[in-house]
Amino acid sequence: MTGVTAQRPTVELRDQQAHQLRTEIAALCEEMYRTLADMQEAEARHHYKQERRTRLTMYHEQLSALVGVEAADSALEEINDRALREQVAVVRNSERPERCRTLWILVCSIKNSDVHEAVPLYAANAEDAEQQAQQWLNATPRSLHRLDMRAYPSGFVMGRRRLDGMII
Repeated sequence: MTGVTAQRPTVELRDQQAHQLRTEIAALCEEMYRTLADMQEAEARHHYKQERRTRLTMYHEQLSALVGVEAADSALEEINDRALREQVAVVRNSERPERCRTLWILVCSIKNSDVHEAVPLYAANAEDAEQQAQQWLNATPRSLHRLDMRAYPSGFVMGRRRLDGMII
């Protein structure tokens, strides 16, 4: 009988360790697939932008050959400015403004520490951002102190990833 009871904690311990390892593997796989999906999306955006830049450069060179470099540069600036104004107007005058979200970055510090954390949030307005920030702070198990929160409608680069400033 002592041999059976002596093995039981070992079996239970082994089962706990196996369960913990399965959980770790599942979390790691989920993170890996999410990262791969993000990388594929980023790669597709990069290819799209690269293709557009190549075509833009080609058109600019052709326009420069026809009208001169200064005139081509001026035309390109005017077109860029107009496109940007139109894009901002579309976002501001959207038929569904409740769907347009602006990037907000919540900055927190771990209490009694010099470690800071930046949390990206997309919100329809400042009040929505405040509510989301408070929900996030309440949901996190860590003891955090809120330092700042700002809107970044032009986007933000965090690590090697660029976060869009506005999403619809």
